[in-house]
Amino acid sequence: VDDEVLTSAEYGAGLSFSVMNESAFALQKTLYTEYYGSDLNAWHDRMVSIYTRYNNDLGHTFNQKIVNHEYITSELTCTTYEDGTKVYVNYSFSEDATTPAGKVVPARDYLVVK
Repeated sequence: VDDEVLTSAEYGAGLSFSVMNESAFALQKTLYTEYYGSDLNAWHDRMVSIYTRYNNDLGHTFNQKIVNHEYITSELTCTTYEDGTKVYVNYSFSEDATTPAGKVVPARDYLVVK
């Protein structure tokens, strides 16, 4: 999972994508090179997959208050919402992490515990 998705999961942020219905080559030699990877055809399926999972996992938290945020380790964070939902985010590139309750959070991924 990308850094932006992990950070969004940790802080309870929504996702947004900037895409265009044009080949990335249309931006060559322009001032908009930061959008070079924004070809809708190249990203559509991955974008839908990321958004669907994120919304299914975290959609119920969007109007809730965050009541706690902590670093379990230097790589594993836990955000707790008012209904008790915990969102664990593992930033490690190579190691799975284990929550205090014994659940495994894969490397570069998040886990929602309701």
